Amino acid sequence: MKTTWRELSSKTHRQFEHNPSTTPLEYVLMLIIIVVLMMALCVFNGCSGWTYNGIRGDDLRMATGKDIVAMCAGGATTFAIHTLGHIAAAEAMDKPWHFSGLSEIVDGTMSNDQAAWFGRSGFLAQLAVGYGLKACGIDGYFAKGYTAGTVIEIATYPARHDVYNSGGGDDFAMIERSGDKDLEYVTYTALALGLNFK
Repeated sequence: MKTTWRELSSKTHRQFEHNPSTTPLEYVLMLIIIVVLMMALCVFNGCSGWTYNGIRGDDLRMATGKDIVAMCAGGATTFAIHTLGHIAAAEAMDKPWHFSGLSEIVDGTMSNDQAAWFGRSGFLAQLAVGYGLKACGIDGYFAKGYTAGTVIEIATYPARHDVYNSGGGDDFAMIERSGDKDLEYVTYTALALGLNFK
């Protein structure tokens, strides 16, 4: 039986689909819950002298609505940068792609090296922007939210995606095709945490 182009294309879509189990609404709710919990901890427990990413616990008591919106916007931006990293990688490899929900789907086949670079491109883009903000001395509430969002996105990635049973559709499964997903996960998480230090 001969395989049609449509069947092959459909099989390739499933193979290279970045398939997050979290919806956009869940991402936003997760970010809001984390920011609210962090602020509640500091407001209700004092947190005198505590500092996270340059935000003193005492300062959160004084945070305005504008500051909180800026932090949330920074956190949401890191998720967008992750997606743009994948899109840039697909474009650099001259691979056609499309969206399916939050998934960036590459049309056609990719070599193992291309798949690995496509998988790691989102994390690298987030870290590049984060370290760019840090190098420029930008440390306002937007940058603080961006950094917190980057740590959350990278550190919780395996918990939000079934990286060991995904069938090759998540970033780390793609990295594993020509890299070490465990080593890269630890490295990216350490680099994300490093954004918090001056």
